[in-house]
Amino acid sequence: MKRRTSAIAFALAVGTTPLAQYSMAAPRPVQPTDFESPDGAFVLHVDPTEHFGAGPARYRMQRAGATAWEGQRPITLLRAIVADDGRAFGHALAMGTQSEANEHVVGAFDAAGTWREIERIRNVRPPGFHGPRLDELDGFAWNPSCDTIVATFVHGSSGQPTRLWRASSGERVVLDGGWPTLPFTTYGSWTEDLRALPGTPLFFAQLRGCGSAGGVGYRWLLVNERLDIVWDLDRGRDLDAQGSESLASEFHATLAPERHFEALLVSDHAIASYEAVADASAKHGWKVVELGRRAWEPEATRREQRDEPKPLALELVASVALGGPNEAEATPIREVVAWQPLADGRVEFVRRERGDAFAFVRLGATGAVELERILPSIEVAPMQQLDWFPLTEGAWIASRSEIGGKSSPTLWRIDAVGGAKAEFAY
Repeated sequence: MKRRTSAIAFALAVGTTPLAQYSMAAPRPVQPTDFESPDGAFVLHVDPTEHFGAGPARYRMQRAGATAWEGQRPITLLRAIVADDGRAFGHALAMGTQSEANEHVVGAFDAAGTWREIERIRNVRPPGFHGPRLDELDGFAWNPSCDTIVATFVHGSSGQPTRLWRASSGERVVLDGGWPTLPFTTYGSWTEDLRALPGTPLFFAQLRGCGSAGGVGYRWLLVNERLDIVWDLDRGRDLDAQGSESLASEFHATLAPERHFEALLVSDHAIASYEAVADASAKHGWKVVELGRRAWEPEATRREQRDEPKPLALELVASVALGGPNEAEATPIREVVAWQPLADGRVEFVRRERGDAFAFVRLGATGAVELERILPSIEVAPMQQLDWFPLTEGAWIASRSEIGGKSSPTLWRIDAVGGAKAEFAY
């Protein structure tokens, strides 16, 4: 599933991307969002009708830029997976992101836009439970090869940390066990990434957890449609080094080409590549072969190692002194307090003179002085300051204000060429 979103949308999540995070933090507004099929042919646009995603939403499914169907539907999807055939599977919160009395809703759109609710899962907050108000859906994936939808919940206070369904029928898949966790953790783990592994009936998962002794690490998994573990790589202490968590968060595994995937080995400074191979002799019909490793450095480290940018040759027009006046120089370009470029390459600036006086100077395109004159005087008392702002060519705003900003400033329009001064009335 690919996702495209506007600049006002936020919060990346795992496997699929939600329109809003719903966790221990204050509820955030739900923004209009696009969800794209893997081949890019279909794009589902979701436009909520309510600020926090409760109730209906307006939908538009596009195929190759043309509208396949559109209209309002009774639920606002926070996550969606769009298939290459135009179907879509999604998750919503019945009462939006801010309600405790809530239900998780899982459902599907067919290619014609008909909504089918698969299941509602009541959120249960047991007495004495001091976690978030709502079980957070942290993993949501669909695998066309096995017709299975998987949803995982990070807190699991409802007693149902994992649910599976047959996508075509909506039938629940009854499991003997539950979603795997990081074995060393006492505070639990969460699913940082959950996706279908292309070309297989398997799911790729990246788990992260915090241990009771302060250890932090990853567990990489391949599981089948019944959550049997096909492959397991335990890196349970891989993020113990200071700063490694934030650096590792840059990584997003590539699942391509078909049956291939990656895992980040933080403490080894490497990314390992693997291939899932069908094998009838293996316990669950698949084996995993490591293909090789390549060096990994986080983006922050790579930035430090980049070459300095090449210098750009610029033509010197003039030198402008930004410090105190240099009496040894005869140049009028000194003590510049404000300046503006003009469209034809000329430059104007205001220069501080001795005492409370200021001068106006205009330079030609070659740097020669075209005009230089003292500006109309403005009295400045102790604990006051005078600032200059360009308005148009030859016109400036002078602003006198108290240091500390305790009162409104007094403004004048200054005709630097003609010498006129007019106070603004406001």
